[in-house]
Amino acid sequence: MPQRLEDFIRHPIPKVSSPQSLNDLRPVAITPIPSLICEDFVFNWAYSNTRNKIEPQQFGNIKTSSTIHCLIDLLDLIHRKLDKCNTSLALTLIDFRKAFDLVENTNIIRKSIEIGLQPKAVGFPE
Repeated sequence: MPQRLEDFIRHPIPKVSSPQSLNDLRPVAITPIPSLICEDFVFNWAYSNTRNKIEPQQFGNIKTSSTIHCLIDLLDLIHRKLDKCNTSLALTLIDFRKAFDLVENTNIIRKSIEIGLQPKAVGFPE
């Protein structure tokens, strides 16, 4: 990809009213429109090749899906379980904020190839 298409402008947006450290800032990238068009094309191609292999309970980064869908699904599960007689339910919520930053890139590449992306598409030599 040409370097001009890869360039973006990063603006720090405060998460709190008076930021005291870098953790109080959220980097927001302003990406050139041609890059966004290329990204959309690549996403549509990759998603069409892998959508049947994605876990149905995956809500993030899926078109027509959001955290609202996740909450509705969770509430539906809770109601179905509690509708049964003599049933109790324990729920544990885990915050996976920044979890993606901790995943090794090679694991992401391997998993992408396993679900059907071509090695060239994920930048991995065949």
